[in-house]
Amino acid sequence: MQTEVSDPDYNNTSHTSSAHSLKAQHCGISCLDDSLLRSWLGLPPGAWPPDHYTLLGLERGQCDPAEVEGIVLARMERLRVHQLLHPDLVTEGMNRLAQSLICLTDPVARAAYDAEREPAQPVAPATLGYEVVDEPDVTATDVTQIIEIPFAPGLAPPEVGPPRDLIPEPLSPAYELVPDDQVAVVPEPLPQSQPPARRELFARLALVRRLIAAWQKLKPALADPQESLARPVAVLLLLEAIGELRPHIEDFRNVLDQSGGSGERVLALVSQRFVLPTLRTLLPEQRRALSQDWRDVEVLLIGEYAQLRERVRQGRPVRRNRSVWQVAGWVARTPEVVLLVLTLATIIVAMFRTRREISS
Repeated sequence: MQTEVSDPDYNNTSHTSSAHSLKAQHCGISCLDDSLLRSWLGLPPGAWPPDHYTLLGLERGQCDPAEVEGIVLARMERLRVHQLLHPDLVTEGMNRLAQSLICLTDPVARAAYDAEREPAQPVAPATLGYEVVDEPDVTATDVTQIIEIPFAPGLAPPEVGPPRDLIPEPLSPAYELVPDDQVAVVPEPLPQSQPPARRELFARLALVRRLIAAWQKLKPALADPQESLARPVAVLLLLEAIGELRPHIEDFRNVLDQSGGSGERVLALVSQRFVLPTLRTLLPEQRRALSQDWRDVEVLLIGEYAQLRERVRQGRPVRRNRSVWQVAGWVARTPEVVLLVLTLATIIVAMFRTRREISS
């Protein structure tokens, strides 16, 4: 028969350690490393996560969408510096910033958020700032009172003019205008268009390659007209793509004007002060037109890039005696092979001479 002995100190210790482990598992970043995030973002000490206004350093009611977007982008740049050493913390901070941007730039979501955080205030009964005076009763005599308006005589009728027969006819001019002989102007011949130099082709090729890379970053947000941009990751990708595309708007316009493309819908959207609220308020037909415009420009840019590469390839000068130059280049790159061939040839010649001398 075995007797179980229970140690109260051991049981208390085990329960305490298990409770601490569960607390550490559930608290996550907010309990362990929130001080780093607060120091990077310049936030006061407190519980994590803070509310949207505290996270962005704004006062309640101060929600200009352009200002909110600028603050979010600036604070994301602060966090990117620490992304290699603290990827989890930076991801947490960027997610919180994206959630704040989504909430504070949407009037409906912001109103619901403010209503949840602020208690309902009792509404005081409305009081009038003036005394109400009872109007006297209107009698039948007052309603049927006749109002007399004094008559003012008008202007006298205009005087009668002279009869039409007495009106003098206009005099004929004393001289006759003769048109001058027009001299035919010969237009100057237009200058013949010369093909662009190879340097210009290479510069345009590099520009179109950069434009394609910046344009394709808008694909997650604009390629699908059903994208709601409700996830923080989608908002982050959209803001990064817009920040990279805005410096090249004029380059886009020049390339699209020369190639006959449109792209004005997407460029007009990117040129807005705050893109996210504008994109959310578009109708489904407008979203589909925007998506089609993005696809058309993508196809046009890829075709322009292929044409430029073909023109660069065709513009290369044709070298004569190419085989001779290839052999010369091969010899210059591998001189040891040439020395080996010469050594073998010398040995073979020496062997033939030795056989001749022996046979003679």
